[in-house]
Amino acid sequence: MTSADLVRIVKRASDRKKLGHTGTLDKFAEGLLILPFGAYTTFSSFFLTEKKQYLAKLSFGKFTDSGDRDGEVLNSMEEESLREKLQDLEIRIQKDIEHLVERKEQVPPKVSALKVKGKRQAELFRKGIQFTVKSRPIQVYNSEFLGFEDLSCSFRLEVSAGTYIRKIAMDLSEEWGIPAHLAGLKRERIGDIDSRDANSLEDAEKGSLRVFSIKELLKIPVLQIGKNQEKFVRNGVFLNLENLPGGEFILESDSGKICALCSTKEKKLNYAYRYLRVFA
Repeated sequence: MTSADLVRIVKRASDRKKLGHTGTLDKFAEGLLILPFGAYTTFSSFFLTEKKQYLAKLSFGKFTDSGDRDGEVLNSMEEESLREKLQDLEIRIQKDIEHLVERKEQVPPKVSALKVKGKRQAELFRKGIQFTVKSRPIQVYNSEFLGFEDLSCSFRLEVSAGTYIRKIAMDLSEEWGIPAHLAGLKRERIGDIDSRDANSLEDAEKGSLRVFSIKELLKIPVLQIGKNQEKFVRNGVFLNLENLPGGEFILESDSGKICALCSTKEKKLNYAYRYLRVFA
C-alpha cells in the first residue's frame, strides 16, 4: 500500500474532501503517517522538517537496485558463502551500524520520488535514462543495533528529514561486500509523535478515526486573543500583540478555535508579525 492509497481510504471513509499527508512512506514500509485535512494542510510543512525514527530490518543475500525487497535483484550470494562472510564480519556490522551517527552526507537513491527537471528519478531510472544525483547533508541522531536473526539484523535509527534508510542499507552492503537490502521498515516517530498513539489501518477503513488537534501534535507557541479581536484577524488586520515568540505562532480564540498561523520572520512594513494563514 502506498501513502496515496491510505489517503484515498481515509478520504472515502471519513468524507474529508481535502486531505494531505506529511511525507511519503515507501510502498514496502509501514508506520506513522500524519494526514492533515481541510485548512490545516497549511501545517504540513512543519511535519516534513521533523526528525524521524525508524525500525529497520536488513536482510543479507540479495542486493537490489532500490535497496528494498521490491527492487530488482542486481547481486546475490549463496547461503554457504554468505554465512561464512557474516561470521567474519559480525562484529564490524554491529559497530558500523552503531557508528552511523558519524555520517553527515548521503547521495539519495536513484529509485526515489526526487525530481530531475520535473521528472521523478525512479521513472528516469526505470527507462534507463542517465542522470546525476548530488550528495546532500543528513543527520543521524541515534543509531541502535538490535541484533542478528539468522540471515538478517535489525536496528533503530533517528534521522533528519530527507534521510533515506534504503540508501544507508545500500551503502553498508557495498562497504561490507555482502549483498543486502531492507526487508522491512517501520516509521515509529515523527518529531515527538509516536506511532503507538496513531489510528490503525482498521480504524481508517471503518472511518472510526480519532482527530488530533494541531496543539497536540506541534510544539508551536499559542497566543490567546479575545472575541473582539477575532474579526480583525479574519479581515487580515494586524493586532497590537506583546511578547511575541520568535518564528511561527498560533493565534487562538478564547473558545479554543485556531484563528491564524503567524510568523515574526519576513515581516511586512512596520508590523511585528505577518499572517501565514487566516482561518475563517
